[in-house]
Amino acid sequence: MKTRGFALLFAIGLLLTLTTAALCVETYDPNAGSATSNEPASSGALSSDARLSAKITYSCKKMAARNAVGDLMQASGVTLRVGVNSKDWEVRDRKINVFAKETPLRDIMNAIARVTGFKWSIEGTESTPVYRLVWDMKSRQEMTAMRESIRQAKEQALADLRKQGLDALNSLDNLTADQLAKLRVDNPFMFWLAESGMGKKFSGFLSNSPDVSQALMSGQTATISGASLNPQAQAGLSDLLTAVNTLTNKLGGRNTGGEVPANLADATITVNAPGRGGRGGGPMGAGLGNITVTTANGRTRLPIPDPNSQMAKLFGNVLVQTDLLNRPMKDVMAESRDSFMNARQQNRRNPGSANTSASSTAVPTTTTTTSDGQVIVTQLSDPVLDAKITATLDGQTLPDIQEQLSTAVGIAIVSDNYGDRPGFGGPQGRRGGPNAGAGIDTQNKTLRSVLDGLAQRYQYQWGKPSKPVEFQDSDWINKVETLIPDELIESWKITLNKTGTLGIPELAQMAALTQEQFRANVATDSILSTLNLQQTVMQNKDILLLFASLSKSQASAAFSRDGLNLRNVVNDSSPVLKKALGTNIGSTDNADIPVIMTAVRSKEGANIAVDISITNGNEKTPSATYHIIQPDYTPPAKPAG
Repeated sequence: MKTRGFALLFAIGLLLTLTTAALCVETYDPNAGSATSNEPASSGALSSDARLSAKITYSCKKMAARNAVGDLMQASGVTLRVGVNSKDWEVRDRKINVFAKETPLRDIMNAIARVTGFKWSIEGTESTPVYRLVWDMKSRQEMTAMRESIRQAKEQALADLRKQGLDALNSLDNLTADQLAKLRVDNPFMFWLAESGMGKKFSGFLSNSPDVSQALMSGQTATISGASLNPQAQAGLSDLLTAVNTLTNKLGGRNTGGEVPANLADATITVNAPGRGGRGGGPMGAGLGNITVTTANGRTRLPIPDPNSQMAKLFGNVLVQTDLLNRPMKDVMAESRDSFMNARQQNRRNPGSANTSASSTAVPTTTTTTSDGQVIVTQLSDPVLDAKITATLDGQTLPDIQEQLSTAVGIAIVSDNYGDRPGFGGPQGRRGGPNAGAGIDTQNKTLRSVLDGLAQRYQYQWGKPSKPVEFQDSDWINKVETLIPDELIESWKITLNKTGTLGIPELAQMAALTQEQFRANVATDSILSTLNLQQTVMQNKDILLLFASLSKSQASAAFSRDGLNLRNVVNDSSPVLKKALGTNIGSTDNADIPVIMTAVRSKEGANIAVDISITNGNEKTPSATYHIIQPDYTPPAKPAG
């Protein structure tokens, strides 16, 4: 099956990435009483704890809270604890950055609580208090409620975006000369759609295809047969695909799909298929959706951009110049390259007007809401923030820049740290992500304006409620869901160093992660990211999840000569087993027929290969088979001596 890409019309998948802003839950000054105890301690007695006023000099990057707070305890002599117990990894493993010089301990403690969303509880007695960083039930419930509220707001914003965009695409018929002239200036993309007739073909197809139109409007995935389209819809689709071919050929694009079939009854139309340019992906984020048409001659994918976006307007200008004015595509693209790059960077840093974020209320700010719903946060007056600064800020990541800024200006900075995701910092950032270390301009700027620039560039919120400047990831409420225990990651690395590979048990643990957890923890790790685990785990996810459901003895039995009878451990209604079996071994409804899984290890070059088969013993039905190649890893040589 060949694929015909609609590269010259809707080729840029233009997405609106919605950013959730920071929502700081309530936090408590250590002197103000217990956040979790039933009886708050006496504020008068606690205020006499002079140790909390001790000036601390301390710095760390991406440090687990348990270690950072432990260091502060050693430096101050104050008894500090993290988590309700040693197993409370959600609190103990949370990563933070601290850069402080001669800063009161209580200010550092409060800043840590605010940027993480945790609270300090006070235990012990008034004379010997113990301060414990906790994530109590109220805070968890608040976070869950906020996440749901943000999710609903994002869904509504996307629904509004789809409606506005589709209404715009359907409004191009019978425009006057004055309207067209205005459109050419205001929105070259819409002008090109109207002038070329492509908009009329597109809206005509939608008007005769209610199922396609409804799927686009709702944002849902739908598969529709060509035979279900009425004759007008089939004719409209044929006209649209033919126009795509004509444009592609005219502008020198690649057309490998052949001619549009005369009869589209056998075609399959998929609305909002996942993948590049779809509603959940693409190089620029999510647009209005996509339509994929599959025929006997090929497949045409039509990403549908938001026609009101800046990227669509830029691309529209290219189409006007090339399609209508017959200028060479390479010349027009060369002239437009910088504009496209700037728009793309701006879209990643400030992702659109459909802002569903809410600002932090735990820092001294004023907030205003624009007519389009965007929340504008303004920090209150502070002489420190309004002073001009001189600093070289050229770090590769936000923590690097925070450290440089703290050192140059002499101000304490406390921040959360959820790591560098691919394309958004660290090694991947060198490919042009927002963390690519291009440097921050500080010439003739105030500290406030530099902090605003950092917040926009790295999608953070900042505040200065006391001496430290506090940074909180704007999407922290969702990134919390991607965290996994440090102990689990360390166990994988220990296995790697001991054995030079990761076995089925470790790969099964990775298969149990969500895609977001895998990206945030495996794909960004300096060691694990080098092992091509994405392909190994995702291609074998079903069988690995089946292994993850087995006990240690059951997994060992699978590697024995007789194998493991899955009838003894799971029944056929198990979703995991059904996925692992697929359709390969036929019906297994007869409970008397054994379903045997066998696994065999062998050497395959430098790697260990594991071949797994599941069979019901019937020679007429093939086994379900899997071939898993375990990663090969050579631990670094130990230093001599």
